[in-house]
Amino acid sequence: SYSEDTRDYVTNDDRTIDDLEYFVERFFEEYPRLRDLDLYIAGESYGGVYVPLLAQRVLRYNQRLAAAAANPSSSSSSSNDQQPYNLHGYIVGNAVTDDE
Repeated sequence: SYSEDTRDYVTNDDRTIDDLEYFVERFFEEYPRLRDLDLYIAGESYGGVYVPLLAQRVLRYNQRLAAAAANPSSSSSSSNDQQPYNLHGYIVGNAVTDDE
């Protein structure tokens, strides 16, 4: 891929998950009508590393929203338009499970 920002030339799994999380957020901002549909995350090969990590990030997001809803007086600023992702599972094909 291409970037004019040299900071994008170096990446790692954390950066990849940050980028994928950003993509998922923007995707559902662009297509909010899809937000309630079942969400499955899929990948192959190195997806055996980043697909479960992205699923974990999505689940943590959902947990933060649930905690904020359970404690509305919390100091965290949770917008009313935020809603959990409807994650139903993930799948990887021919997955890398240990890259060392």
